[in-house]
Amino acid sequence: MIFNNPKVVFTFPNGDVIQTTDIVKDSLKFDLQIMKELDSSSNIVKFTLSPSPVFVGGGFSLNGRLISEEGDILSQVYDGGTLLYTGYVSRTRSWTVGNRGNGTLEISLEDVGIRKLKGPCSEKTTVYRDTVSNIVNGLVMDAGISIAEGNPTIDAEAYVSLEPTMNADSFINTILKEYGYCYYFNERGEFCLSCCA
Repeated sequence: MIFNNPKVVFTFPNGDVIQTTDIVKDSLKFDLQIMKELDSSSNIVKFTLSPSPVFVGGGFSLNGRLISEEGDILSQVYDGGTLLYTGYVSRTRSWTVGNRGNGTLEISLEDVGIRKLKGPCSEKTTVYRDTVSNIVNGLVMDAGISIAEGNPTIDAEAYVSLEPTMNADSFINTILKEYGYCYYFNERGEFCLSCCA
């Protein structure tokens, strides 16, 4: 993929929004796939930020702030005005030693599902008797994820029991696979269904 004018917009937990075009040339790489071994797949974007001489608050450069932030950093990748990807900065980062984080910084962005669906489905055992779409959409929205418009509806009725130890991602993958679907996240980070049968 060739990018003409890539930029990344970071939204920090305190609401600060910082955008940068200081992406090392040819470092922007997308690993996008809908399925992997018959399961829904996670999408990842990787890039390297150049040393940032601009201080963005707290005495940190942008790179220093990204290194030091402990909360979730929402990130959007654009080429010009076209949104290409929405995800979160991975908690794993690597950087070169520099003055207050003022070196290059390798960043991975994880899709919304990695951050929001990998945890338990619920705090207590919950029993559902509803359509597959209503059960899945309810779990996705409970995780704070938007549902894309135009998703197919799975009207089959299901009766399921969710245990606190169950992972939301695994449960959603399993029930969707039974009906020939998998999920992915679009460029806005919205939950989408795709027929995989």
